[in-house]
Amino acid sequence: MPSLERIYLVGMPASGKSTLGKHLAELLGYECIDLDKLIEFQEDSTIPDLFAKYDEDYFRRAEQRVLQQTFHLQRKVVATGGGTPCFFDNMAHIKAHGTVIFLSVTPQELAVRIQRQQHIQRPLYQEKTLEELTLQLEEKLKERIVFYKQADMMVSAESQNARQLAEYLRDFFKKWY
Repeated sequence: MPSLERIYLVGMPASGKSTLGKHLAELLGYECIDLDKLIEFQEDSTIPDLFAKYDEDYFRRAEQRVLQQTFHLQRKVVATGGGTPCFFDNMAHIKAHGTVIFLSVTPQELAVRIQRQQHIQRPLYQEKTLEELTLQLEEKLKERIVFYKQADMMVSAESQNARQLAEYLRDFFKKWY
């Protein structure tokens, strides 16, 4: 049975990992770690700047290093980046060190959320129409779904708000763990 000492949230960008992570951590009495924010802190740079200064490979290696730092922590909910489980052997390590929850959201809804969240810079999804963004997200999801489906559980993060979903997960964990 997977460990509840660390809960990893995986899914596409704008699937709600960071928001759900905060609510779930609060309900469980855990701390939430947003992997992207931790990378920015340790690299002393924003993610868009890391992409601009270096490249995606540099970012993915920094992401892997920071992810590995979470493996020994206790009572944490870790909101991963959308691509975190899809590079190197990250998903195998995530699964070995905690419970993994895949937040499933359709590409159409993701595109709407990304366009609505203009304050969040997402280097891979800039300056696109809603239709272009939806198509790009459909393609990206096709590439990543094989990794996301390795999660211990999948939940739809589309129809209920993050607080409701966090309450559902808390109740599920109380019942089964």
